[in-house]
Amino acid sequence: MAHSKEAFYRFLGIILYLSLNLSMVFFSRGLEQVNSENLFLKKSDFRLYQDFSSHFAEKKILLSKISFPGGPGEVDYKKFNIEVDKLRKKFPEVQFLTFFDIYEKVIKRNKLENIKSFLAANENIQFKLYGKDHLAFLTMFSPSWDSLKIKKLISSIISDEYFTKHKLRLGGLPFINYLLNDYSNGIKYKLIPSMFAFAFIFCFIFTRSVWGLLSTFIPAFCSLFISMSIIKILYGQLNLVTSIVPLLVFVINLSLAFHLFFSSMEENSVKTAILKKGKPILLMLVTTCIGFGSLLISEIEVIRQFSILCVLSLLFSSMLTFLWVYLTLVGHSLEHLRYPYIYKYRDLFKKQFSLKTITIFSTVLILTALLIVRKIPIKTDATEFFPPEAGIKTSMEELGRKVFGIPLMEILISNAPNIFTLKDLQAIEKVEIGLEKKYQILSSNTFVREANYFYSGENRLPLLKWPYKALKANIKKEILADYPAGKFYRITLMGVPSGTKSYFSSIKAVEKSFKELPYKVKINGIYFNLMKSQNALIKVLGKSILLSLFVICILSAILFRDLKIIPVFLLINILPISAALICMYLLGISLNIATVMTFSISLGLIVDTGIHLVYNLRKGETFDHYFKTTITPIFASSILLIFSFLIFGTYGFLPIREFGITLAIALGFGVIIGIFSVPTLIGKKISD
Repeated sequence: MAHSKEAFYRFLGIILYLSLNLSMVFFSRGLEQVNSENLFLKKSDFRLYQDFSSHFAEKKILLSKISFPGGPGEVDYKKFNIEVDKLRKKFPEVQFLTFFDIYEKVIKRNKLENIKSFLAANENIQFKLYGKDHLAFLTMFSPSWDSLKIKKLISSIISDEYFTKHKLRLGGLPFINYLLNDYSNGIKYKLIPSMFAFAFIFCFIFTRSVWGLLSTFIPAFCSLFISMSIIKILYGQLNLVTSIVPLLVFVINLSLAFHLFFSSMEENSVKTAILKKGKPILLMLVTTCIGFGSLLISEIEVIRQFSILCVLSLLFSSMLTFLWVYLTLVGHSLEHLRYPYIYKYRDLFKKQFSLKTITIFSTVLILTALLIVRKIPIKTDATEFFPPEAGIKTSMEELGRKVFGIPLMEILISNAPNIFTLKDLQAIEKVEIGLEKKYQILSSNTFVREANYFYSGENRLPLLKWPYKALKANIKKEILADYPAGKFYRITLMGVPSGTKSYFSSIKAVEKSFKELPYKVKINGIYFNLMKSQNALIKVLGKSILLSLFVICILSAILFRDLKIIPVFLLINILPISAALICMYLLGISLNIATVMTFSISLGLIVDTGIHLVYNLRKGETFDHYFKTTITPIFASSILLIFSFLIFGTYGFLPIREFGITLAIALGFGVIIGIFSVPTLIGKKISD
């Protein structure tokens, strides 16, 4: 009677577990990928940008260019305008500007012959939206415009048959974000299925039973939807970085299920296994959460989101993994289950590194890592993240040089409480002329100079203030609206994206050029703040690693009630990170928004190995028991983690690819160093 009652409760528990997870499958559907620029800003930089935006609306600019190798004809030009008009009707809240729209007051008639005549007389124009082999148009919209609407807009342009027929090229930050969304979606449609297929086959081969497969794979699979549901509740959408969270939670829960399953096999009881392994497993989860949680100190919003989501997802999913493994194994004899094939090679794991070998290896590895860490390239230019064969970087650079660049920085000049006089504006003009050698410039002066050139043939500011105002009145309001010349003066420098080193050298040069002017000059803008935030990646890396190491070592000392254990945990955590840094340098892997997080994550995962090894070795159990309950699940979960992250390494998108490779390297060194060094470091010889 008691047995049937227990079986009923177990069956009820399984039904409730599956029902809960099924509800999360339906709830988490429809998660969109959205990569807003604000997510990648530090808090302090975001506040500066908000302050700038309160004075000036930095409109988002999308450039669309189509090619005509023999030059556009009258029919091409008419068709081009028809397609742009269709977009205007479809998106009335957006500004679409063609060459004629910008220079309408000078050209008068929207005919190709008029445009050609105008260009023949005026070669040095600001907006090169018409060329010998191309036609282009600008799309301008508010920074607050919804990301999903931007996605719909870009999709409409890309799907236009006429545009695509003529080799459509797009440029600008909105298009880069669109591509980020597209490549982030690849995680959902390419990486997740590949990882699931590998994990499913691996679980079946390693556990050698359908029962083992169901006990280990199902809770890991369900954890994916737990994490996606938490993402939907807290943020409502995925981004480039948070899309990794479900995959991380999946492999960690699979690792947890392995530990419970193989310990239950050896003890022939899941209850006994939980009693014996509960303490190290609990600490394993705590330290993993600490590794993720240490990223919370980052000022960059997207990294903070990643940290919060990993911790919450892991806490909730691990509880359900415990429950599932217990429900599927409790009340059953596990003696009939076969041990993995690795058991045949157990004698290999009796070997240990000598203290001398560990000392020499550690010294060389740590010193080398310290020497090369500053030589690892930092990549913040998003155009470098895409596969070279996609030609995104080349295309963006070509558009920037030939047609129109992206806004690289906004310069705000203040003369408050005074109004800028014509003399002041002429002083600023001299600086602008110097900057024109490297940048395209948008400002009140450049617009007025160009207008003056059309009417008088002189490419300079007028000599009196009233003609300045009169010329300015003839410029299209949509363009001029946010470029004042009263108490404040704004300059936008346009160009092609670059890396942080080159970019900040340019910033210094720009600041130097304004030094002699008696005004307050500040540099701002979304691209400027993005580069500033991502330039702080090494600080994020250093702070998060130090915090993780400190907390992990303290907790380990408390768990084992031994201060001597601290150097052991320091060493087995620092060595894999040092090895990973050296490999990054040798393989040309960069520090970017994704790889900067790998070290805190790897700390949380590597320390799990150390905890289980130290805990079981100190108990003085036989090698056979130690191998079956500790080495086997550690080896299985490590192989699974390493190959799962190597699947990331097959993906074409650079941050995800390098994230996977770096993490796999760190975990590989972590498991080897842990298994073959810990017995020596704690002075415990493995007995037969």
